[in-house]
Amino acid sequence: MINVVPLADAHELMELANAIQSARDFVKAQAVGKLEVIAEQMEFLRKVYYLYRQCAGGEALRRFFSLISPEEWGGERALERRSMQFLGAYRLEFDQTWSRQDANEAPNSNRKTQILGQIDKFLVPSLPSDVPP
Repeated sequence: MINVVPLADAHELMELANAIQSARDFVKAQAVGKLEVIAEQMEFLRKVYYLYRQCAGGEALRRFFSLISPEEWGGERALERRSMQFLGAYRLEFDQTWSRQDANEAPNSNRKTQILGQIDKFLVPSLPSDVPP
């Protein structure tokens, strides 16, 4: 016995499949929007802070953090004119601890793109191989 699916039922199945895909796309867009906000907040926490020592007459007066890199100050010579010494770059972590920034790691590396890529992989459903996308 051969199963024959009426044409109307096949059309309804296509409409249902399209509705499911639309709902999936909507949910994914909403989730990605919210996760992008979270990723931006995470990236904000990972900003690099630069530690300096201010000196006067060869004596250290104070240490302080700045968001301004040595290059933005104008380099080493500009720091010397301001009686400042660069001590290192540090990153504020999620648990409010500090991590020293690696010298070969770019201070402004964009981890947001990596995070969003991981989010996208998580949101894309894995379908059986016999189901068309």
